[in-house]
Amino acid sequence: MGSHTKEEYEKVMSLVEKIGKRPRLLARMTGIPLSTVCDWIYYRYKPFCISERWKKRNKEFGAKIRGHPNYNVSLKGCFTKGHKSWNVKIPKDGYEKLTAEKAYVLGVLCGDGSLHIGEKNYQYVVQLNSLQSCDKDFAEAFADAIEATYGLKCTVAKTIGYGWGGRRKCLNVRIYSKIVTLDLVRYDPSGGGFKTATWRVPKEIFYSGLSIKAAFIRGFADSEGSVSKSQNIISLYSSNLAGLYDILKLLQDLGINGKVYSSKRAFVLNIRGIDNLKRFKETVNFTIKRKKENLKHLLRHYSTDLSCPACGKRFVGNDALRRLKIHCFAKHHIKFEALSKVKCVSPQATNFK
Repeated sequence: MGSHTKEEYEKVMSLVEKIGKRPRLLARMTGIPLSTVCDWIYYRYKPFCISERWKKRNKEFGAKIRGHPNYNVSLKGCFTKGHKSWNVKIPKDGYEKLTAEKAYVLGVLCGDGSLHIGEKNYQYVVQLNSLQSCDKDFAEAFADAIEATYGLKCTVAKTIGYGWGGRRKCLNVRIYSKIVTLDLVRYDPSGGGFKTATWRVPKEIFYSGLSIKAAFIRGFADSEGSVSKSQNIISLYSSNLAGLYDILKLLQDLGINGKVYSSKRAFVLNIRGIDNLKRFKETVNFTIKRKKENLKHLLRHYSTDLSCPACGKRFVGNDALRRLKIHCFAKHHIKFEALSKVKCVSPQATNFK
């Protein structure tokens, strides 16, 4: 209705007086949509009628009314197309630059984060589902990174997520913004919006400094990383093999070596060795507190050469601690936590107490 003039309305009403209320015929004669003609005839709508409330709102947001002083342009045109929208979220100046905070957001998008672009319903969403309900610090770090980059606040809510373990409670962090979504999606070399099977590390990350690379890896490690205290390794998981090799290249730029393996459900990038683990802690580390504590415990008690205090059997290798725990429980029926002391054969190793 709003895209028609007063003259068109008067023409239709004059034809009604001549031929009667025949909306289909009137629509064919005037070229006006049938629904609009029905509204004019049966519901007494007028294209130039506008309520006082919408007059006030149009005046507040600067929407110009064309033609007749009471001419009602379509509300969609007033507030979205051709005019500055009254609810558009405008980010702060300089958001286009690649910072450490934005690199962290991009790293999360390659893991647990996601982008949604709904061109039909004009919905643009950046969100993160933290599947561990205890990882509130992860959700807050993601929200803080977006706020530091764009100056916009995210909404954090409790919801139900789906992972390898099935349904579980999680924290959902999201922001509805077309500007933010399109700014982030332009970094994906595949152009798919960081989908699980196609994401790649942006070329801007490769050409950036070490702090940018470390922030990107930290975001990915918070999403898909784990620390094994029994095997003395850090593992990064993904079903995208090419993307995981890109992560390995970034780690090598930071002086950290690793190796990619194939597991049952996905590919895994393992980081082994005391030097690599210390380098990871110093340059990258985790944002999530529980993972940070696990890495700290691993480095404090790192050993690749242990012996059983009961029978003296020796265990050598990166998984020496895991095999020692199994041996103590299976052979001596003693839980590892009940042992007062574990003898370390290697002179560089640290004693467990």
